[in-house]
Amino acid sequence: LHAAYKKKLMGNIVEAAILTGLFKNEDFLILRIAMIQTMSYAAKGMRRLIANQIEEERASANERARQRMAQMDAQLRARRREIKTPILIAEIE
Repeated sequence: LHAAYKKKLMGNIVEAAILTGLFKNEDFLILRIAMIQTMSYAAKGMRRLIANQIEEERASANERARQRMAQMDAQLRARRREIKTPILIAEIE
């Protein structure tokens, strides 16, 4: 039973030996529940931090793309005006 628990909970337990007292030199298991909780909160915080950075980068990239498209649209409209203006003047004369 001891070996089965050790294999099943390998990452979540610490095996230790009692050094003094009534159960001296006996092995026992210490569950690392508190450490697991602490690590999960830290991991969640790190995930939130990374997610926020990714979201900021995505928003920045979207804004740059929007500005680039607006500039391209403005250039395209300017070219169309350049092309249409001489034709309209020539048709009037």
